[in-house]
Amino acid sequence: TYEDDFSSYADQTAADAAWVSNDTGDFRVNITNDNLAYDSKVTGTTNQGIYYDFGTALSDTAWVLDFKMVISTLTLYSSGSVGAATYITMNNSGTGGAIGGSVDAIGFYMSSTATGGRFTMTNADSGPLNIAGGTLNTINATGTYYVRIIRLSSTSMRLELYNDPARTASSLIEGQTKTGISSGITGLKYFRLQDNQSSAGTGTGQNIGTIDDIKIYNGVTTATTVVQRPTNVQEGSRFEETDTRKIYYKFDA
Repeated sequence: TYEDDFSSYADQTAADAAWVSNDTGDFRVNITNDNLAYDSKVTGTTNQGIYYDFGTALSDTAWVLDFKMVISTLTLYSSGSVGAATYITMNNSGTGGAIGGSVDAIGFYMSSTATGGRFTMTNADSGPLNIAGGTLNTINATGTYYVRIIRLSSTSMRLELYNDPARTASSLIEGQTKTGISSGITGLKYFRLQDNQSSAGTGTGQNIGTIDDIKIYNGVTTATTVVQRPTNVQEGSRFEETDTRKIYYKFDA
């Protein structure tokens, strides 16, 4: 349905128009490095973040979201009113929703507590994103993760972390399924990356990294690419699939 490796934007203006940020110092497409760079921390009572509008909502029962995430710096909470958390979700809105917000969303967040943080699935039905449930045992740490978020049905979701872009069973770090989410979570058409916010004030903790190689498969629960090869071609034509390096020739029977 959609893929973005952030290499196709003509300039920073084009990237900023596609990926809308309310804090370009902390959340912005980096056209030099061809990725989405983020610096997530508690900045106050307003969500800072960035979003992309797909224009059309994903299925309310089945989709797969893949992306590469590199955490380069992770500072744990040590003082203040609230610790940092980074939310990555599919939303029905491009605005916030972490604490006290109101969105429909499915995704996860990475917490930053004094003793470490976890990858925690989250969902919201006209509510805030800081509703926990389905926490992986894996402690979030600096490194590279190949993330997969799946909407399995109208009432279930799954989060998987891999150490290889092929996302095979042997490269699975951990995966968990969460059931009992609201079937009222609908209209998800925004990819949203944002930090935490709190009316209680600010606190320490920071997560710096990048997002890249985003792919969305809509209407399915497995990541499958349908290859459509040309058929209305003349005899003797040659077709090469650049990703598989397979070559096909057209011969009339």
